[in-house]
Amino acid sequence: MWAADIISRAKPRLPESERAKKQGGEGFFRVSLDLNTGRVKDVVVKESTDYAAVDAAIVRALRQWTLRPRRWKEFEIRVGLYNDPRR
Repeated sequence: MWAADIISRAKPRLPESERAKKQGGEGFFRVSLDLNTGRVKDVVVKESTDYAAVDAAIVRALRQWTLRPRRWKEFEIRVGLYNDPRR
């Protein structure tokens, strides 16, 4: 499983200007990697959270991930980002 090969990752965060809007949700993303470095080359939104700012925050975070080199070309992941502190 690709998750065992994660070297570094970032958690998605909404910009301060978006937090007051109480937007959040879960989306499905395809992450393409540079096979030689394990760094993210591209992120595609397969299923939107229905909020552009939430999708953008998740994409920004996923672009910072690095996986072990020469192991994966791409993976798909479901990611949620919620503005509710109880979640």
